[in-house]
Amino acid sequence: MLKFRLVFSFLCFLLTMVSFAQEIECTADNVSTEFSESGAPVKTILAGNVKITSDDTVILCEGAVIDHITGFITIDNRLTFSQGNFFLTAEKVEYNTDKKTGEFLDSRFYYAPFYGRAGIVEKTQDSIFAETCMLTSCDREKPHYHFSCGKIQLTEEKLTIKNLKLYFGSIPIFYFPGYSYNLKTKKPLLSISAGYKTEIGNDISMIFNNTVKSRHLDLEERFDIGTGGIGAGFSLQDSTVPDTTSSVKRFQSYIFKKYGNSDTLYGFVAEFQQEFSDRQNVIVDWRWMKTSQFFRRYLYDRYLEKSKNPNYFSYTKIAGESIFAARFIDNAREDFLSPARIPEFEFALPYLTMGNWLGSFGIVPARFVDTDGNEYTRVVADVEFDRPFSTMYTKITPFIRFRDIFYSQKQEDLNNFVFTPGINFRWLAERESKNGYSVYFSPSISIFSNFPTRKKTGFNYDFYDSNPDRTFSNFELSWDFWHDGKHSGSITAMNLYDICKNEFSDSIILWSVEPGKKWLLYGQERINFSNGGMREMSNTVVFRDKDIQVGLGNRYISGYFDGITAFFDRKSGNWEYGFSLDYDTKESKFTNQRYYLYKKIHCLTVGLMYSKTSTTSVGIFIAPSIFTGSRI
Repeated sequence: MLKFRLVFSFLCFLLTMVSFAQEIECTADNVSTEFSESGAPVKTILAGNVKITSDDTVILCEGAVIDHITGFITIDNRLTFSQGNFFLTAEKVEYNTDKKTGEFLDSRFYYAPFYGRAGIVEKTQDSIFAETCMLTSCDREKPHYHFSCGKIQLTEEKLTIKNLKLYFGSIPIFYFPGYSYNLKTKKPLLSISAGYKTEIGNDISMIFNNTVKSRHLDLEERFDIGTGGIGAGFSLQDSTVPDTTSSVKRFQSYIFKKYGNSDTLYGFVAEFQQEFSDRQNVIVDWRWMKTSQFFRRYLYDRYLEKSKNPNYFSYTKIAGESIFAARFIDNAREDFLSPARIPEFEFALPYLTMGNWLGSFGIVPARFVDTDGNEYTRVVADVEFDRPFSTMYTKITPFIRFRDIFYSQKQEDLNNFVFTPGINFRWLAERESKNGYSVYFSPSISIFSNFPTRKKTGFNYDFYDSNPDRTFSNFELSWDFWHDGKHSGSITAMNLYDICKNEFSDSIILWSVEPGKKWLLYGQERINFSNGGMREMSNTVVFRDKDIQVGLGNRYISGYFDGITAFFDRKSGNWEYGFSLDYDTKESKFTNQRYYLYKKIHCLTVGLMYSKTSTTSVGIFIAPSIFTGSRI
């Protein structure tokens, strides 16, 4: 056995000189080397039990040729290749050690968690390209499922396939000309379920998740074929933006056609939030539907999420010291109680100065359309000045506001001028303990009086219309809790007190606490100290561990427990199961039930699902395990 080491060095300069050395270490039964006239090695021929290593790359074969000038290694016999988490066997290869790229013929490869076979595999530093190949996550010679692909590109983050054919065993299931999938997502690449849905009947549902490569958009495609009709839909979402951020980009649609019915039912949801800069943003949250019951029947999850929110569009632009905003607000609830605002504009100059006084100006014209089709125009003009100063740990801000509200309607025009003087007091207290806990307490109180020219206008669109001729006090309390530099909880309370009537409005308390890594508690309370005590209460306790998540919550409204919510998710070995429940205590019935049971069987996950909301759905689920993610 012969062994030698070849070292290549180069210098690069970046502010300081840095030297880098790349080593190729080889062992073989027989070694012969060709040298140039200067004595530098040109070519090395290796034969018998060859092992070539360079950084994290290892090549095993029976013969190889190393070109020291180009850095290429050529192998014309069967070999094994490994580099990090990539493993491959092939009949022939040409590999560049400098660029860590190579081309492999008639190969089998493993790039966790995928197994593949291909006529040609091209390996770059961070990608794998293959032609005429088979891809699966099943490690058996005859896999339970596989993709037959014309071409693939595989990275740690994304899988891109052209001319995809899906097989379960030897049975072809689906063909798609192009497919791209974000491996970082927990959404299943493919799921197939068969069962029963109230609106669709006995049906087979297929959901595909892929990525629109050029736009970084996750695309979910859904197909339903049932005894009651057929449906199709898709969902687009920006794959570069988590759902938890303020920059949401999502569009969802669904169309359903009943057999023997000429009407086609449809619904669309558009959500878009984008800050183009710190001075310009757009927010869209809008729904379109054929009937008021569409989302309840066919997109129930979106119905629960959006049914209480109006359709909303806004564009805000800050230019210099001025702010311009345009809004369109349409009530999308099924009961459609409040009027639409189409359109509403706002122009503001928030940073005016008059000596030591700070001022602001704003004007908000809006067009209202109520449920009967009546149209109203309202123009609100605000001018406000305040003079803040600090003394004895207290920030004191006296203020004066002049508000003119003009209403135009078919019967008559109304004008209401409101003069509001007031003063605000705010304190900030901080307490730190030796064990790493910090508490920030910030109470605030405002006292102001309204002097309107009209005590009643007959309009109640929003806070602009509420201008009673009385004196009020507004209380706000805020606690923020920190531990070892991490935010661990907060409590916010606010209340408006009518001094003239000696009457409190509803007090609102918002709170959330994380007493440990495994616990989360949050809630919202609405209390009226003048009339009836507790009005609303909603609290939730969540326990989270590695393989389990449990939550329990309650809803209390006006003297009775409106509902109880509970959910449970558990993963144990190859099993995963859970449920979510909403129980209406007044009606004594479940308004929402969902149960699931999944079992991983080798490379596939199969499951049973049952859900009952306004509709009932029962189904059997099957999908490749690596694409299902976890529900915890």
